[in-house]
Amino acid sequence: MATQFFSSSEIGELESWPAEVGRDELVQYFQPAVEDVEWVHRTTRGAPNKLGLGLQLAALPWLGFVRADVRAAPPPAVARVATQLGVEPGALMHYGRREQTRSDHLRLVAQRLGWHAAEDEDRSAWQALREFLVDRAIEHDVPSVLFRLATEHLPSRDVRIVRPGVVSLMEEIASAREVAEREVFARIEPLLTERRVAELGSVLEVAPEMPVSRLTWLHRGATSYSPSAIRAEVDQVLFLRGLDVDALDLSVIPEARRRRLAGLGVPVVLAEQRADMPDLR
Repeated sequence: MATQFFSSSEIGELESWPAEVGRDELVQYFQPAVEDVEWVHRTTRGAPNKLGLGLQLAALPWLGFVRADVRAAPPPAVARVATQLGVEPGALMHYGRREQTRSDHLRLVAQRLGWHAAEDEDRSAWQALREFLVDRAIEHDVPSVLFRLATEHLPSRDVRIVRPGVVSLMEEIASAREVAEREVFARIEPLLTERRVAELGSVLEVAPEMPVSRLTWLHRGATSYSPSAIRAEVDQVLFLRGLDVDALDLSVIPEARRRRLAGLGVPVVLAEQRADMPDLR
């Protein structure tokens, strides 16, 4: 399963500072409290380090992560934090020449704010992220959707995990999707008798009397209320009921996953959508 579902430019954008920071965001995130200002001054020395540490303290709750190049922070955000700390905004240009300085500061900021790094030694945060991704992947198989759900989940009040790098998160999503696929199969395997597998497999084939496969035909919904359109819908219902798919208990699979399976070739959703139509045989 492919692990990279974003392009290089998209990855760069996701790992970058936002192009702009709104006024409300400046007030909410880049106005450190008095005790935070005092903590910064106690924790490190030198204007560059103070400003870099202060920006990380503001950026983590704002973005859920801190970009590696802290010096590229939006100028209005830099100016506001610098004013509160009593240093010159230009001091930031000399910050983080040692990578260790930036990572040490991020660790200190996370500790102060009660956040956890996914890469913590006890790995509990990382394991929690993996479990969340697997649970969501059982419901949603689209990688970009899983990425969005993860980035919304990580900074939530009861979680507070620093978002890992985009590439690392994509790899975790790919792994979670593989686990989810195995779990979904394990749930539906008892329903897949040899006869049913053969019948559902025939849906993918093109019958001699049809120009397209049964699956394509089943996906063709009615576009009017004409007698021929209604007849076509009835024929689809009769065909699906002939396979007994409307009798399958699929409650073990979330609705979004059922729709995904239908798109891949399992006529599950189509059966559910038409199950309440009268039996006209």
